[in-house]
Order: sequence, then C-alpha cells, then structure tokens
Amino acid sequence: MLLTLYFLGGNTGVGKETALQLALHGATVIIGCRNPIKGAAAVTSLHKELLTADKTFFPLACAGTVEYMPLDLSCFFSVKAFASEYLAKFSHLDILINNGGLNLKSVNKNGLQELFMVNYLSHYLLFRLLEPALSATSTSNKSPDSDCTSIPQEARVVNLSSVMHHEGNSEFEKSAFTKYTPGEPFSYYSDSKLYLNYLTMEINRRHAVSCAEGGQQRRVSAISVNPGAVRSDIWRHVPRLISYPYDIFMRIYFLSVQQGAAPSLFAATAPLLPPSSALCTHSPLLPYVVPYRVYGNILAFEMMGPFGGAGWALPSEPPQAEEKAHELYNFSEQLINSLVESEQDPQFVEQKFRLA
Repeated sequence: MLLTLYFLGGNTGVGKETALQLALHGATVIIGCRNPIKGAAAVTSLHKELLTADKTFFPLACAGTVEYMPLDLSCFFSVKAFASEYLAKFSHLDILINNGGLNLKSVNKNGLQELFMVNYLSHYLLFRLLEPALSATSTSNKSPDSDCTSIPQEARVVNLSSVMHHEGNSEFEKSAFTKYTPGEPFSYYSDSKLYLNYLTMEINRRHAVSCAEGGQQRRVSAISVNPGAVRSDIWRHVPRLISYPYDIFMRIYFLSVQQGAAPSLFAATAPLLPPSSALCTHSPLLPYVVPYRVYGNILAFEMMGPFGGAGWALPSEPPQAEEKAHELYNFSEQLINSLVESEQDPQFVEQKFRLA
C-alpha cells in the first residue's frame, strides 16, 4: 500500500530526518519549504539515502519517494497555492505533519506577528485547505506512478508543539498583532505552540462529532508533539559571539535530530491511546508525545534530559481549554478572511480565496 504523506518543513533538521524515516518505510513524502534550492537539495539527498538504504532493514525503501513543492508559511497565498497543487495531484492525504516553524520574533508585511503566522496560523490554514484530502475515503490516487489499492481508515495530523506551550497565553489578538505591553508576562513563541495544541483539540473535537453523527468521511485524529531540546538548524539565529560555546553545550545536553524526530514518527504511526488510559481520560482531546521519561508530571523532566524514547505525556490545558480552542479556530478563520481580502500580492493575483 502506498502511503501518501505531506510533510511540512522537511528540508533540514528534525523535519528532514522524519521525512527520511517515513520514506524508508515506503511512504510518498511531499516536503514544502520556501527556498527552492534548499528544497531540491533535500530531495536529492533523501533519494540518495533511499537508494543506498540497507534493504534488509528497510525492505520498503524502494517504494518510498520524496517530492518538493514550494511553500512560504509567511504568505497566505503561497499556502493556498501549495494546497491547490497538492489536491490537483493526489486524491487523499494520510498524514499531515506540521513541522515548519521559527523562533525569531518579527512582524510580517500584513502586520501579523511572524511567530503567530508561521508557527501556528499557516498550519491552521493548511489543515483547513487540505481537510478534504485528509477526510477522503476514495481509493483512487491521481499520481501516475501509484498502485495504491486501499488507504488507511484514519488520517493523522501531527502538530509540533513545544515544552514552551506550558507558558503560553490565550490572548489571541495580542499575540497575533504584537500587542503585549512590556509589563505583561508573555512569549509569542510559547503562545504559538499553545495554539497548535488548541488546533489539535479542535480537530479532534470536530471529527469526533462528525463520526458520532454517522458521517461517511474518514476519521481524522490529531496529536501534539514536543520534539525536545534538539541540536538542529532552528538555533541558526544564535548570535555568532556565543554560537561556538552554545554548540558545545548542545552537543552535550541536547538530543540528536534522529532522537528529536522520534516523537513525530511515533505520533504519525502509533495506535491512539485507549479511552480507558489515565492520560486519555485527563486530556481526551489532546494526545501529547515527548522524547523523555517524565516522572510525576514534573516539568523539568520534559525540558531537557537523556533520550527516553517517544511516549505519551500530559500537556498543559489552561482553564476552559476546549472553549478557547473553539474560539481560536473561529478567530483564525475570520482573521485569514479579512487579511486575504485586503492583501495585495501581484505574484498571487489570481489566488484570492475565502474560508467558509
């Protein structure tokens, strides 16, 4: 069976390693990134690894493949163009991994905080646009080289959150438009990671309701992931003066990209927690995976430590989390519609759209 998979942010670091491991197990992987040169280089590198893989350990590697499609998460129209290209080529989508992100604060040309838009809002938009492919039950695939005869009964959405979500605030307007005042405790990065958790919750709530109502669409399940403290390209913005000692520190205390990819791979492929599980009872709408062994729900164990293998853990759920998740979902739709209507981008003059 061919697994059609879209992978966001797969040209470097944890994303590239996750893409490689899925392709080694026979998946069709679509990676999206802004830089076409880097995207093409990543595809070439991944194909080389597929060709030289030990077929004893990876017998499906010969069936795996990787493609690149352009995607700029700081531009709504680029996200729309990516989704349109995907839907034109493929009839379904089995796994969506929202891996792309940044940790450097700035303001986008449309006035949005870049951390809010790149780390959260564009992932939300991409899910909305690709939701028909995630829910699709059709066994046909538009890819000419596909011999797929069946598709999984459930699709997955994996949202890369962070341990920093524990510190996030539910001030959507302030976080979106950089409106926190200096006296307020805030972190735009932490907010963006909390909002990905809210997206996970709302996806699960909506699709659970759809299944309960007897809908004919395929079930879509979402999982949030903390990849851990990983020595990867996300730290490329560390000031040069301290980059060398910081790299030494990371080599000693941080996880490798292979270890950092383990939670995403686990979330994409492992069976969901049974409803009777204590973790599921505590956070039924927010399954959460970490790469550490967390004891007594002590936050320090989730921040940094030796690799313990990917496993389930307890996330933070702020007061009225389900209501906040629903509120953010609607806020995001209204925000995108209003900005798309007013935004002028000559490169995407034909790409006007509206979420319904």
